[in-house]
Amino acid sequence: MHILSDHTKDTKTPIKAYGGYEWWYFDAWDSSNDIGLVVIFYDGNPFSTKYLADKDNKDNAPDKFPAISISVYKKNKPIYYSFIETHWLNASFSENEIKGNVNKHAFECIEKDGRLIYELELNELLASGDSIIANLTFKSDTPSKSLFPDLADASEHSWNLIQPQAMVSGMLKVNKETFQLNGKGYHDHNVGQERMDKSFNDWYWGRFHFKDYSFIYYAMNKHDKVDYKAWLIDQKKPCIAETFSSVDLEYYKRNLFGLTSARKLSFSSNASKAVVQTPIVLDNGPFYQRFKSDIVMEYDGKILSGEGVSEYIKPERILKRSYWPLVHMRIRYDYEKPHWVQQSSMLYRWTW
Repeated sequence: MHILSDHTKDTKTPIKAYGGYEWWYFDAWDSSNDIGLVVIFYDGNPFSTKYLADKDNKDNAPDKFPAISISVYKKNKPIYYSFIETHWLNASFSENEIKGNVNKHAFECIEKDGRLIYELELNELLASGDSIIANLTFKSDTPSKSLFPDLADASEHSWNLIQPQAMVSGMLKVNKETFQLNGKGYHDHNVGQERMDKSFNDWYWGRFHFKDYSFIYYAMNKHDKVDYKAWLIDQKKPCIAETFSSVDLEYYKRNLFGLTSARKLSFSSNASKAVVQTPIVLDNGPFYQRFKSDIVMEYDGKILSGEGVSEYIKPERILKRSYWPLVHMRIRYDYEKPHWVQQSSMLYRWTW
């Protein structure tokens, strides 16, 4: 993993190899309203059956498969879901400025007085009749480029941590219900130069926010080695307050699709310990899971606890064509007629 924290590189990667992908990830959680939002913009949709089926066509560039996924949760239940892949002419990501759009959805960043301000706009009406409109602002300090000074390598996968913790505010309207969000958020940017299954077997990652800190981790099982890392980031500095050198995966559980993942992750350093557990499954498919998770941490003589988001993916399963009918229920190719499941509000939200 090539790890960095450099907002100037939150722009489109101009050249990605066939099989490559790029995504801009945003999440926001408002505990007062018990509302969660996850939005991912894709330039090269790694889950696209259209992209995967065309693996022999080397001229078919990743940016011919732009997409966006949106999930909204209220009290840990999905109230809105969409995953739209559009024609490449309906999407744009800038190589020079921090901005991009897929259909009417867009993000853009400005830097002002040492602060990053991301504006996120969502506007969509689904075949099911569900709709979303949002205008959200993600504000944070500009990240230090020296946050990960020793972790730059030539890996095929790059993870750019832009906003470990952002203050999120704005309007979110789902169908006829309107929320004024005020909470904490997160933003990162990932780039892969080959299919995910070529880079790793599986990957766990997650983030948790405390008052002054954010805990961020990933555990990637590569084909020839493991790559496990976790940090406690002091948001006041900002700097890394603690690095966790030991990560243990425990309590494996299999879902209805045969996907097996660890439901407890234990982290330790010389002076601190943390335990993450994943009791609430938000998204539960044949190759991907998202969890509302709990964390308990011992740090600096104090016990910290909180909630956050954890995720898991096993990319080789994406290639199994036996799962593709399920993917076709999930991903809406908006240049084709919608799947019958996507025309039902209830069924589409609960596909997995």
